[in-house]
Amino acid sequence: MVYVKLFVDYLDAIEPLGDAERGRLFTALLEYARTGEVPQLGGNERFIFPMMKAQLDRDAASNMELSEKRAAAGSLGGKQKQANLANGSKSYQDKEEDKDKEEDKRVKRTRTSFVPPTLEEVEQYALERNSPVDPRKFWEYFEAGKWKDSKGNPVRNWKQKLLTWEKYDDKPMPKETKPKSFADMWREAQLQEAI
Repeated sequence: MVYVKLFVDYLDAIEPLGDAERGRLFTALLEYARTGEVPQLGGNERFIFPMMKAQLDRDAASNMELSEKRAAAGSLGGKQKQANLANGSKSYQDKEEDKDKEEDKRVKRTRTSFVPPTLEEVEQYALERNSPVDPRKFWEYFEAGKWKDSKGNPVRNWKQKLLTWEKYDDKPMPKETKPKSFADMWREAQLQEAI
């Protein structure tokens, strides 16, 4: 093993040790990682060393297993991907490929352009739904507006718009309200006075 992984949780375990015992423990861990030989410890560090040694052994076994998987994948043509998948992790290249696939899906969704329905299609759909909406009025409204809704956004689903019209069938459709000019307000006031 080339390195030693120390966990922050070890602070709780070594808290009762003095500085000399901590130093001997740390040196013993490094020696064990380099040589694999268990050192002779005489102080209180001898009680904590077995716990840390067990973690070092688990880390070494895990690293060895990963190394063997990567070596096997490398002998098959350098396909590190197989070893990473066996380990449950993805390589940088795999992550980039996943991002590209997601981007392609997003682009495909936005590329599908809206095709306005014919009057016959609207009539057929309204008939299927037994809709109270006048299909011709609906079609002419959106056809005149170049298939944009009342907010100026392109229509994506005309069938959904027809359902919305059904809600307002008894009531007049909401119109875009523009600020009234002073002249319009004056005319309305004159009409109110005449009545």
